[in-house]
Amino acid sequence: MISQRKPVQPPHLAVSLVTLFAPAQELESISGDLLEEFSTVADIVGLAAARSWYWRQARKTVTHLLWSEVRAEPWLMLLTVAAGFWSIGFTTRSSPHAIQSSLNAHQIYERHPEAICSG
Repeated sequence: MISQRKPVQPPHLAVSLVTLFAPAQELESISGDLLEEFSTVADIVGLAAARSWYWRQARKTVTHLLWSEVRAEPWLMLLTVAAGFWSIGFTTRSSPHAIQSSLNAHQIYERHPEAICSG
């Protein structure tokens, strides 16, 4: 009887990052190469070391892909980064207010349970 080994899988988050940043026309090639090498590394040195290897390769791949985009479209990337920082700043400034509003509403419902609408 031949034993059926479950194929080893690379870290899902690392795969997702590569998928997110890889251009659609290159995604299958990049993902396939990484998966093939991951399987080989896992067979030779074990699953834990292979996962660590995959994370290193994913970081290098994403860095390379981002740098390629920066070189190709520097103004677009600058605008994207600026918009990201702006949205993070907007979110962090508005979050304390939203939390406080939620706490105030909870306190009202604790004191006046009849104020809770039953739908």
